[in-house]
Amino acid sequence: MSTPAQITESDAFEKDQPFTSSTASNARLVEVIAPSTLEQGYTFDAIHDGQVFPVTVPPGGVKAGESFSVPFLPSTTRYSDDTIFYAEAIPIANEVAPLVSPRHNTTDALTSAAPLGRWKDGLCDCCAAGCCHPSCCNAIYCRQILMGQVLTRMQMTWCGNPSKSRSQSKNTFHILLWLTFGYWIISIIFHCDRDHNGHCDGFPYGFLGTVRIVWFLYTVVVMTKLRKAVRDRYRIPQTQCMCFEDCCCAVFCSCCTMAQLARQTADYERQRAYCCTDTGLAEEKYTLEESLIV
Repeated sequence: MSTPAQITESDAFEKDQPFTSSTASNARLVEVIAPSTLEQGYTFDAIHDGQVFPVTVPPGGVKAGESFSVPFLPSTTRYSDDTIFYAEAIPIANEVAPLVSPRHNTTDALTSAAPLGRWKDGLCDCCAAGCCHPSCCNAIYCRQILMGQVLTRMQMTWCGNPSKSRSQSKNTFHILLWLTFGYWIISIIFHCDRDHNGHCDGFPYGFLGTVRIVWFLYTVVVMTKLRKAVRDRYRIPQTQCMCFEDCCCAVFCSCCTMAQLARQTADYERQRAYCCTDTGLAEEKYTLEESLIV
């Protein structure tokens, strides 16, 4: 059997991970979802009902999000949680071929090379994908836009809550984009020229100051909720600042925090990044699996 593959997707936890597998005549069939685009013959190990079984991509290969049936041939070998991801199979119709299904109503098939239980890389590794990488540039110059992209990957709303529908999550990035543009426009219109003493008084200064405070608080609150959601999804424990790690990162290291969340939820070594797409990745790499809901 092959060594468990480091194939992780953004829903790769406990009962959220889709898998692929192999063939046999008298084995129970399971229908699985390809976590990414794979060539035929590619093999890796997966888990179903707590048992490891080998997976082989069928002839012709598979595309990310594509489903196909394979026999369930469990192995007695056990692996650590860092390399194996768990899935829950739900029986369909005649209970012969269970369907691997996500726990939530909507989930994305966006893949990342992130392990469970720990961060893929450090908080200050902003240039891990390159100093001119779109995720790094967005984190430095406009972290709210990057935040909108990661929220979309995580199927969350612009308020940092789980989305209830596909259309709701697809609007997240566009809402953040327009809010960011609105903030920039207000900052330009109400910019105050200081007097010779360096003071800036009056309505423009007071109004702009209020807008900046609201924008900062909004960013901190949503980024805190987003970081917690990513930690929960990848089962990453808090190690600093007691139970305030997410909030502290959002307040004091928002740039580095957003860059880390972007790297955690996408595999930039295999996926091209973009500055202004809904997810920060090529659109064809992002598919929702609402058809899997039973």
